[in-house]
Amino acid sequence: MTQFAYRYPRFMIDLPVDFIQPEGTLSGRSSDISSTGIKALFPRPLERNSRGRIVVSYAGRSIDLQARVVYSGSESSGLEFVCETPEQQDTISNLIDAVAECQHRGVVISMSSRCRVESGQFR
Repeated sequence: MTQFAYRYPRFMIDLPVDFIQPEGTLSGRSSDISSTGIKALFPRPLERNSRGRIVVSYAGRSIDLQARVVYSGSESSGLEFVCETPEQQDTISNLIDAVAECQHRGVVISMSSRCRVESGQFR
């Protein structure tokens, strides 16, 4: 019997991301996000289970969190957020709330989108 693994809702986004490790920074684009992680496209596959910092930028702001690579393929990688403080989890929650509100309005968060969420940290 196959066991169903619950997944948090994922939201489409198109934002620049950097994966920063001691050996260097790899820049790419995000394709979706949830409260637990982010899917991103990088120029090369990331090493599975490697750790680093993920920086997502939007509207002059950014989130900067520890992350672990949970899967990596030729076209995309999945990174799990590793929150070290409640404030970091709040930052992710604020971004997810903003993304969800914008998508409810039919807007995908991207560098060119003009969606503003007055109650969220990201506007």
